[in-house]
Amino acid sequence: MGISQYPLLNLNKILVTKNDQEKSSSTTSSNSKRCCNYRSRARKVLIKNKRKRLSRKPASNSSIEKKVKTLKKLIPRNTDDQSMGLDGLFRETADYILSLQIKVRVMQLMINELAADSNE
Repeated sequence: MGISQYPLLNLNKILVTKNDQEKSSSTTSSNSKRCCNYRSRARKVLIKNKRKRLSRKPASNSSIEKKVKTLKKLIPRNTDDQSMGLDGLFRETADYILSLQIKVRVMQLMINELAADSNE
């Protein structure tokens, strides 16, 4: 029989005195209290953040409202139709873009014709 590769068990480490048991139980209870405190604090923070989100307007709505207001200023429209909805505003915007494109094409044709006449 040779020397075993496994060390001998130390019985002092296995045997636990009553004092050690009491110490370990007090530390586990304080750890569980910390865990519960952390959970309750985290829950309170989550609830607080949720209330903040629900109480304020979404940032996207205010930015969209600003963009719609700017678009209304840019698009010329009839004075009779001041209270058109968003779909009407988009229709007017599309019509205005088309009219601008036509004006640019007409001006390009005029420039090409005038340049051709001056070369002759």
